[in-house]
Amino acid sequence: MRVRERLQSEKIKEWDLGTNAAGELTTGGCSTTDLCRIYGTPLHVVNEERLTKTADTFRETMTRIYPGKVSVHYAFKCNPVPGIIQLIKNTGIKAEVMSEYELFMALKLGYSGADIVVNGPSKTENLIKASLENKVRFINADSLSELEKIGRLCQEMNKKTDVLLRINPDFVPSGMNQGSAAAGRSGSSFGLDLKGGEVQQAFEILKEMDRVTFRGFHLHIGSGIQKCDDYKKALSCLKNIVTYARES
Repeated sequence: MRVRERLQSEKIKEWDLGTNAAGELTTGGCSTTDLCRIYGTPLHVVNEERLTKTADTFRETMTRIYPGKVSVHYAFKCNPVPGIIQLIKNTGIKAEVMSEYELFMALKLGYSGADIVVNGPSKTENLIKASLENKVRFINADSLSELEKIGRLCQEMNKKTDVLLRINPDFVPSGMNQGSAAAGRSGSSFGLDLKGGEVQQAFEILKEMDRVTFRGFHLHIGSGIQKCDDYKKALSCLKNIVTYARES
């Protein structure tokens, strides 16, 4: 077998894909042709054993490699099928939600509020209210107006909450452009504008809030990142603001 063919074969084996004697594509040893015959098409097939192993390995690696306290959260938007989420939950991974429905599903599947981070831009008042009622671990404040909305609802409902501030550091990862980078300042509606001084404004707002506690920063530079160094470069943008937060 030529080297290129051998590498391709090994790559297919890694993902539990293969072919049987009839030349049919298999996953986890099951013929996809048979699966389609039984369940019809289109058909979304997930290898339960593979998914569980991958999730558990990722969680275990994070807790082993990082010297501090680690909490791994699965973004429901990746795959919101309850059965999939239950498999991931069974490995000890917690929840990240972006809507009222996702929060409801997390609670229905047995997550406690302390296991849940609420993320995403343009949160509705109903989502924030439900988050406060269920005492979620963190709410990621995506803008100054959203931070003020959280503070107002805490007062109205007589609740307290912990928040993370989402920062837009004006950083574009390798292979992306300003239009596709979630942390690119130009044209992006995501996060507090680091260079424009919005993070400092957020701290001034927080000083006036007695029911909202700042717990840290949130950063999302985009999906499909190819180089780990991009995360290092993005985090290096936060040095001054971390110092500022400690002194505030």
